[in-house]
Amino acid sequence: MKAKEPENLLELLNNSVCSFSDNIALSLGDKSVTYDDLENSSEKVASHLQSCDVRKGDHIAILSENRTEWGIAFFGIVKVGAAAVCMDSLLEEKEIEFILKNSESVCVFTSETFVQMLNNISDSLPNLREIIQLGEIHRLEGHPFSAPAIDPDDTAILIYTSGTMGSQKGVMLSHRSIALDTAGIYERIPYKPGTTFLSLLPLSHMFGITVGFLAPLYNGATAAYSPSLKGYEILDTMQGTKANIMVVVPLMLRIFYNMLNEKIQQLPALTRGLVKVNFAVCRFLRKIGVNAGKALFRKVHKTFGGHLKFFTCGGAPLDPEIEKYFYTLGLPVFTGYGLTEASPIVAANTPKERKVGSVGRPLPRVEVKISEAGEILVRGPIIMKGYHKNESATREILREDWLYTGDIGEVDEDGYLFIRGREKNVIVTSSGLKIFPEEIEVQVSKSRYIEEVCILGRKVGDEEQAYGVIRPDYALLGGMQREEIRAKIKQELEEYQRDFPLYKKVSAFEIWDQELPKTTTRKIKRKLLADAIGKQEPGQIAAAEAMDLLASRIRSIVAATVDIPESAIRWESSLAADLGIGSLMKIEVLSALDRKLGVYIPEEYSYKIETFGELVSTTRSHSESPEAVRTDFLFSDAELSHVIKENPLFRITRFISSVLFLCISKLYFGLEVKHRDRVPKSGSFIIAPNHTSLLDFPLTYISLPRHTMRDTAVPAAKDYFFRNPFVSLLVQAAFRAFPLERYDNFFEGLKSCAKVIQSGKPLILFPEGTRSAAGTLQPFKPGIGLLALELDVPILPVYIKGAYEALPKGALFPASRPVEIRFGNPIIPENFRKLDDETSNYEMYQRIIEQLRKRILTLMKEE
Repeated sequence: MKAKEPENLLELLNNSVCSFSDNIALSLGDKSVTYDDLENSSEKVASHLQSCDVRKGDHIAILSENRTEWGIAFFGIVKVGAAAVCMDSLLEEKEIEFILKNSESVCVFTSETFVQMLNNISDSLPNLREIIQLGEIHRLEGHPFSAPAIDPDDTAILIYTSGTMGSQKGVMLSHRSIALDTAGIYERIPYKPGTTFLSLLPLSHMFGITVGFLAPLYNGATAAYSPSLKGYEILDTMQGTKANIMVVVPLMLRIFYNMLNEKIQQLPALTRGLVKVNFAVCRFLRKIGVNAGKALFRKVHKTFGGHLKFFTCGGAPLDPEIEKYFYTLGLPVFTGYGLTEASPIVAANTPKERKVGSVGRPLPRVEVKISEAGEILVRGPIIMKGYHKNESATREILREDWLYTGDIGEVDEDGYLFIRGREKNVIVTSSGLKIFPEEIEVQVSKSRYIEEVCILGRKVGDEEQAYGVIRPDYALLGGMQREEIRAKIKQELEEYQRDFPLYKKVSAFEIWDQELPKTTTRKIKRKLLADAIGKQEPGQIAAAEAMDLLASRIRSIVAATVDIPESAIRWESSLAADLGIGSLMKIEVLSALDRKLGVYIPEEYSYKIETFGELVSTTRSHSESPEAVRTDFLFSDAELSHVIKENPLFRITRFISSVLFLCISKLYFGLEVKHRDRVPKSGSFIIAPNHTSLLDFPLTYISLPRHTMRDTAVPAAKDYFFRNPFVSLLVQAAFRAFPLERYDNFFEGLKSCAKVIQSGKPLILFPEGTRSAAGTLQPFKPGIGLLALELDVPILPVYIKGAYEALPKGALFPASRPVEIRFGNPIIPENFRKLDDETSNYEMYQRIIEQLRKRILTLMKEE
């Protein structure tokens, strides 16, 4: 334990600087800041501010994404005696302008992203004197710094929230309240110096500031951040920082939970059975105090970096099933409860004291009681000073030193706090029974067919009943008619509500086609939905919000990427039919959104996105939440060891089948092979023939040099060759084949191809995708260009003459016709590297396949 409890945030930092000066305090990517660096750099910032006549009590804003300079600016602000106005980087311009004006901020520290926007609105901000780019923060200079006296009751942070009153209000938090809340967290969850916290939460919300920033600094730990919320960058950060504690919200845990369950479902039946046994063993051993999760689920722990001890989670209700799941895996989740007005942590579960479903016991020095109406009241030194320039709102929420939270809960006999829901959301029946929407939402959202759900109160006659607004998972329900979808959702509601009493059950519901409207903190706008129900047709509210700031930016990016007018893009526009955006162009669009908005959408989502509205809603839902932890686009975790490694039995069967087919081809088809010397002698490359017949692959295969043929693999249509176990075994015994998804998630197939190529194997891949019914050359798909360029492997053009005449599409038995294989000169992808930033990746892929098509046409004309 630390010897002295800090009275203010500067003491909190100074204690660690004195004891752990060389430890890493802040980390992001390849940037790191030691405690000494943080102390010295923040003093330079304070010196600069003081030289600019910033005085104690002034307000200085920080508007930026997470970065190490955020922490330097923060401590520079508090050193000079000012209050940090911590702003959400996802706010719209009008909200940013309101906060800067209301807070009377005299200076803004910001990232380069917002400089132009801040300059545009600066004329409306009479108090604003300076805009400082965080990238230039190390160059700041000023007069010798003269530290002002900091009183524990001075305001340290002014942070704006919708709060409990429903409108934007500035919460004033003192040095004492934040420091004591941080100390309380450490007392409940102590950690050693050098521990690494990985926070995936923004440094614009108090949970992220207190738990993901100040708590690590309390005792010489490292506060680490991910360069972005891209899955592969989170994974890299976990591995690179050797994170021990991860700070998350429930949505992130549900994503991880779904990812792990999906992987388990993809395992062979025997392996799935072993996983179930391991779960049972872990649950039993947990009951007697033994954590066997790390030993029995080593791969899961490795996915999370290999050093993770537990998650800390707050911000919304967590499904107890998910909590138990990770506890069984050996990765416990310690949930907590709080609100911005309480600095923010009020209660928390700990390694020594935890109860599933609860949010733990109150922190030291914090009192919690339940009012007669069931509302949670909180008292203690962690409570805010009040709302900035809003005394009436302050009086409503602070009464006789108690903070009226607006949350409904109960405390059990052991002192554990349980949250039931928000007071303003409670539905009261005519007989006085209370329905908590959050309780129903947690249960119903367990259905894999329900993407989002919001439960509202709605009058049916004189009775107030629970009414559901549900967004189905159309990826799983694709192809169903609307009435079929409605019937399926009704069935799911009945399944997941069967243990509820009748008065709680949702019987009436509405299907919502777009993402439910949300705040910047990803909370559903219940009032907006409630106002819309019965007044507008489903989807109209989404359309009304469609062209907000984010949607407009997405529309501009799509228009520029696809080279079409913005006016052609409507909310309901089909990406394929209306905008001409095919499968691979979607990837280019998602890549553009990644580069320009910093929003990563995993490629497996691309095949679910069919309209512009769905693109906007998917982008919005990923803007603050990481997806399942995965590597980058072309790196697959698919199980292809049976393709990459030679099976001794298959080596024999494949040799026999190649000899038999070679003999048949020579005798029956009179096979001739031209330009075999053009086949690369070694390494990976893509063999790209035209495709008119089922004979194309085996004819190309046996025409290769013997050493190349032995290693060559081929993706075969999953729906054609792998739907029958016998046919699947036969195909794999004859050739090094693996399944390729043609119609569903096409990009998973590309990733499997990439894995085979990266293993050093040549790959036969038909650029047309499927057989030509007329024997003519069809349009080429750009996927082959993507693989060649991104993996830097050559493409070998091949023209097959006569296969169509021998066995056209629809024929049952091949005719004896002459067949000839012609190899072309390889296409080297390095020659197509883009020369400037104006050329998109998609254009480069197109250029490669255009060249491939020309070379095959040239081979066709040879005599």
